[in-house]
Amino acid sequence: MNGRRNSGGLFFFVFLTSISYLVTVTSHRCWYTKWLVTITNGVKDTIDVHIKSTDHDIGHYMIPFKKKFSWKFCSKLIGTHWTGYFLWGSKHAALALMDKEIEARCHNVSKADQSCFWLVMSDGFYLSYDNATFPAGWRKKKSWE
Repeated sequence: MNGRRNSGGLFFFVFLTSISYLVTVTSHRCWYTKWLVTITNGVKDTIDVHIKSTDHDIGHYMIPFKKKFSWKFCSKLIGTHWTGYFLWGSKHAALALMDKEIEARCHNVSKADQSCFWLVMSDGFYLSYDNATFPAGWRKKKSWE
């Protein structure tokens, strides 16, 4: 009986050591999909955007006309949701920048790392999976409020 307890303890020790090793080795890699999201300002003024997810706040950014802002993240098994809060003069909008619907729209099965592109225009927010020349391939997702 004493041998059984020791072998169970040994199994538990080896299991924890293995998990610790995997977490350390993969800490700079994604467990799931790696995403790059890019926002391009097509408004002839600087826009203010605040970007955050349920567990990360990457802050406020001022994006000048025709300039881009990008960030990378790893998707989560239980879902990933990023929101952007946009200000342009007296106009504003809150917009899901990544969720299950957007992920499905942008997902490219031929690529390991995924990309999603947003274009902010005077009439609203457009989404593209391939960053084609506007308006081909762009889908309007929301208007300014």
